[in-house]
Amino acid sequence: MIPPGMDMRKLMDGSGEERVRPEKNEWPFVIGGILFFFITLFLYVIKFNVFSQTINGGKLTLISVILALMVGLFLATILSKDADEYERWRVFATVIFLCVLSFPLYAHLLNYYLASSEIHSTEVEVIKNDAYVHSQMSIPLTKLKASGYYLHFDFKEKETYLRTNEPIFPNQGKGSRISLPFKKGGLGFSILDLTQL
Repeated sequence: MIPPGMDMRKLMDGSGEERVRPEKNEWPFVIGGILFFFITLFLYVIKFNVFSQTINGGKLTLISVILALMVGLFLATILSKDADEYERWRVFATVIFLCVLSFPLYAHLLNYYLASSEIHSTEVEVIKNDAYVHSQMSIPLTKLKASGYYLHFDFKEKETYLRTNEPIFPNQGKGSRISLPFKKGGLGFSILDLTQL
């Protein structure tokens, strides 16, 4: 986070002599911002499966992006109140970028970790159950190993899908009826509990 009154041009300018080191009272904000950025990227890598386990996760992502833009604009307006036009653009770009990057992730994590412990099974109809592979141009298609599996199913009259590393219903094709364990997420979006499969 950028503290009010920080000279963004001095902190971020890459022109050599004009760039100065942050003041002592600014270092916690600089280090905190860098740590926040890399922690967020790290969590995206290790917790990305939470996105695919969230039913209608795209809607949650969209809501969080809209909220991120609103919060980012508000914070950037406050932080750049006394800045000139050039510095103001840099503040807006930095703050909005960090908000849009982080809000979808933390919204999904909140929904997941604040979810109810009560599990309820729901019968759904399989639409498609296929393996997928990452593109590897130098390897013949017949020799490629599956990178993962997509299970498309009808949930509350809407097609949704689950992506897994291993097949969970390998013998169930289109039209099959299967029972899936769900729990209510902390933000109201249902979560497919893979630990029950």
